[in-house]
Amino acid sequence: MNDSEDTKKSLTVLGKPKKPVRERAAEDAGDAAGASSSDRKQEVIEALKKVEDPELLLDIWFIGLIYSIVVDGGKVDIDMTFTTPACPAGPQLVGDVKEKVGALDWVTDVAVNVVFQPPWQASDELKALMGYL
Repeated sequence: MNDSEDTKKSLTVLGKPKKPVRERAAEDAGDAAGASSSDRKQEVIEALKKVEDPELLLDIWFIGLIYSIVVDGGKVDIDMTFTTPACPAGPQLVGDVKEKVGALDWVTDVAVNVVFQPPWQASDELKALMGYL
């Protein structure tokens, strides 16, 4: 990666509320390369599944830390949260998200917005997996 590409990768930390991505209706439009936003969003999801929470040892997509993914050409905006606002692994998770998503050949810019509204809550599936149900 050259300095120009590195400069294009950005991190924004905001406190704006977002609904989880699974609850958002997305209207996908095709791009100049012929791949739809839906296809590219799925590629981003697959990249996010490679980012593991170092405490839970599960991927951040499965545990529900990703609230929103917006693909606009080569730009990807991701709203995510942490299991707790004081998460010691927060900076590592943001860096890993930028690294994995930024490695996709069509991505030119990655913006990661860390939000805490709504607060993260483990799904029943995750609670059962962890032995809480």
